Amino acid sequence: MRKKTKKDKLETARGAFDEKKVLLIADLINIFGITSKRSVLRYMKNMDYLVSYSHAGQYYTLRKLVQFDADGLWHYGEIGFSKHGTLLDTITHLVGKSESGMTNAEIQQDCRLVVKAALIDLVNKKKLRREKKQKVYVYTSMDSQRAEEQLGIRDKLQITQYSVDNATALRILLKAYQIVQGTVSPEQVATALLKEGSKISVDIIQQVFDHYELKKTLDSTSFAQ
Repeated sequence: MRKKTKKDKLETARGAFDEKKVLLIADLINIFGITSKRSVLRYMKNMDYLVSYSHAGQYYTLRKLVQFDADGLWHYGEIGFSKHGTLLDTITHLVGKSESGMTNAEIQQDCRLVVKAALIDLVNKKKLRREKKQKVYVYTSMDSQRAEEQLGIRDKLQITQYSVDNATALRILLKAYQIVQGTVSPEQVATALLKEGSKISVDIIQQVFDHYELKKTLDSTSFAQ
């Protein structure tokens, strides 16, 4: 049996991508018959490929298979790819081009994953600014003039009226009650709900907190009021 050449292995990989759209690093290690990620990347230099910004960059796809949306994002199920690169680069781009800055919930909705830790990292690295508006942090460009413009537009936006349906509000209140450990925040509730497959945004949860006048420090009596 003829030993597979590098060209043969690359053709096998292309066929696998055409069939499955995305592959794990483990899949590529198996196809190329090698043992390290570094060796995989040497092979992949021969392809126009993308690495997922989600799932710790474990997934790969070929650019020819991707159809980016207006934000430069493409999702295959829960796996996210970006023409802007990593999650941090993607968030920086999304916030920078937004007209009115973005909240954690808005970014999370676009990227389809929890981004709180990434946002803290970007602020600490001075890649983004943030300012509290109506009890919610708004992330803006680091450019002071651009940030001022974004916040100015945000200020002019009509304040969202409470319009959360009873079923959603009840789910939020029950989850908040379940995770009470002295303190609870809308972000904690959003994260807990996301793990259950719910995509109720932080902004919606904040509306419920405000509407029912829930404090950040809660106990069981808070829900009986």
